[in-house]
Amino acid sequence: MIGAYECVGLLVFFWWAIARIAGLLVRPRRAQALGFLGAALIALGFSQTTFTMFALASLAPFGAVFPALLYRNLRRWRGADVRDFSTTEIAALFAFYTALILSSAGYFNFDPYGYGYGPLSGGLIALGAITYFLMTRRSFLASAALIGQLAWTFDIGSSNILDHLGHGLLVPALLVILVHRLLKLVRNK
Repeated sequence: MIGAYECVGLLVFFWWAIARIAGLLVRPRRAQALGFLGAALIALGFSQTTFTMFALASLAPFGAVFPALLYRNLRRWRGADVRDFSTTEIAALFAFYTALILSSAGYFNFDPYGYGYGPLSGGLIALGAITYFLMTRRSFLASAALIGQLAWTFDIGSSNILDHLGHGLLVPALLVILVHRLLKLVRNK
């Protein structure tokens, strides 16, 4: 079960990555089809190869919210009416995940990542994420956070709720988004 949970996350990641790269050359609809085809070929032909096992070992755990964010990004890119995140939300998440990674690496005396293991603190973190997504009318992400919380509760995947709700790859992705928005702001002035 754990392998299937993480493999779904990896396949969504491959779909997103291949589609975004293909999008440099072709229109979004065709790029997404190529991304889906590429992810399907990886799933069917390369499922037990060194390439896939290395990607899974180095990128997992994916949790539930990170693949949902990638899928949401693909939908938005194709023109779906998806509510965008504000620059403040992106900056706050970037600051949080950067601090989380740095503290987990021992750069601070305080390690908030440890709270993701506790049943009460982990449950409150999940409840906070679900509540926030519902309050900001992002029911798709609230559903993904609920799936992540259920997976965490039943010990599927990571034993830390923060792994089900986010991913280390959010840090460089959010940085790119913030730089892009800053450049757009500078150009408009």
